[in-house]
Amino acid sequence: MQTVGAQWTLVTEPNAATLVSLVQVATTLPVMLLSLPSGVLADLLDRRHLLISVQTAMALTAGLLAVLTWAGVTTLR
Repeated sequence: MQTVGAQWTLVTEPNAATLVSLVQVATTLPVMLLSLPSGVLADLLDRRHLLISVQTAMALTAGLLAVLTWAGVTTLR
């Protein structure tokens, strides 16, 4: 939903095709780069604690982004 919202916001901008493509790259690249190290961590650490830690960090990051967007701090560029 976040990716679609970001892409939808950029549709009216000049060079929209490039910007929308960059949003997709920014979404996919971390998965490609971090999947192998994440698998190693999942094998070495307790998966339950790792999952709780990662989900908590993601929730805090999403909350911070929501607050910054609501406050008008985030911009398209």
